Amino acid sequence: MAYEAPIGWREMSIGDFAKPVSTKNNSSTDIPVLSMTKYDGFVCSEEYFSKRVYSTNTSKYKVVRKGQFAYATIHLDEGSIDYLRDFDEGLVSPMYTVFEVNEDIVFRPFLHSLLKRKALLGHFNTLANGGVNRRKSISFKNLSDAKILIPPIPEQKKIAEVLSSVDEAIVTTKAVIYQTKQVKKGLLQTLLTKGIGHTKFKQTELGKVPESWELKKADDLCITISVGIVIKPAQYYVEAGRGIKAFRSANVREGYIEDDKWVYLSKEGHEKNKKSQLKVGDVLVVRSGYTGTSCVVPPEYNGTNCIDIIFARPKQNLVISEFLSAYINSPEGRKQVLKSEGGLAQKHFNVTELKKMLVPIPPQAEQIGIIRHLEDAQTAIRLNEAKLNQLQAIKTGLMSDLLTGCKRLEALDA
Repeated sequence: MAYEAPIGWREMSIGDFAKPVSTKNNSSTDIPVLSMTKYDGFVCSEEYFSKRVYSTNTSKYKVVRKGQFAYATIHLDEGSIDYLRDFDEGLVSPMYTVFEVNEDIVFRPFLHSLLKRKALLGHFNTLANGGVNRRKSISFKNLSDAKILIPPIPEQKKIAEVLSSVDEAIVTTKAVIYQTKQVKKGLLQTLLTKGIGHTKFKQTELGKVPESWELKKADDLCITISVGIVIKPAQYYVEAGRGIKAFRSANVREGYIEDDKWVYLSKEGHEKNKKSQLKVGDVLVVRSGYTGTSCVVPPEYNGTNCIDIIFARPKQNLVISEFLSAYINSPEGRKQVLKSEGGLAQKHFNVTELKKMLVPIPPQAEQIGIIRHLEDAQTAIRLNEAKLNQLQAIKTGLMSDLLTGCKRLEALDA
């Protein structure tokens, strides 16, 4: 059944209001080199990557000017498209496509949201050229033939205004999360090396720590330090929800559990691997990937199992589980993790290295005080991450409704 266009909207080819631009960098003017990112659009390349990732010879790079659009020709399907706002002009790789639009027909912020949504939904995939074994590119010639529905300019502006207000809330929430994570990082550094209210310190292998603290190996602090199932764990897998949950690296985050993408073991497989069955308070540590990332097993996951991750069972009279996990996640703990990885191409952190890890241990009352400070910061992070997820869901819903005309806004005069 043919889709009926909303009243007042018209179907147009992108080429009806857009034309390609291919201005080469032939001048010696100091123009910043830009990169295109999926989430942040245009970024200054060297600042974003903290290093130079582009060619020293930029004579063949394209110039993109304020208001012009550009997209990564082989990454449009990932939503890598934006129009230039924060720079008067910039340089982009020859692999990018640059185009400009007729402002009498389209409002740039509206078009940007519309094209990004269509790209991410795969609406332009049939326009791609290329073989099976390499990235497919979408030329402007092919993109210009794509047909889209365009509302009147006043309605475009109103839609863009609504989406922009949500974007601003998303940016603000991301900034709060970033700042709170920085605060937590600072707390980890300070509280786990200087403690609370100390004035006297002593020199140790790890540097200065409070005089009343002891330096102990993790092996001496734990009943056991072992590793989960490493030999063909898939032989024990059953359908989701029909067995026993098993932790993997993907479920271990810094200070919390990622309750998603679980694998399940059969009861027989779980019983066969009693050695890796977990208890409340066990400290989980990632072996490879984000090595050293740690969290604690909470009551609701008591009796689960684990796959290819390290678990430590602390002696609670010596160290609180949350304190040991926090230290492993701390900058000082990370130093020991990274040192143990050595120069291997595939980074691993193994049981032996965790056993040898040195941990500064305060009295238990102080451990509890330190953990409370850290939990306050972690709670703030989790609340704002939940808010961010909600905002992103709202934006997705609004884009689905407004950019298709399923729901209409009262169009204001331009």
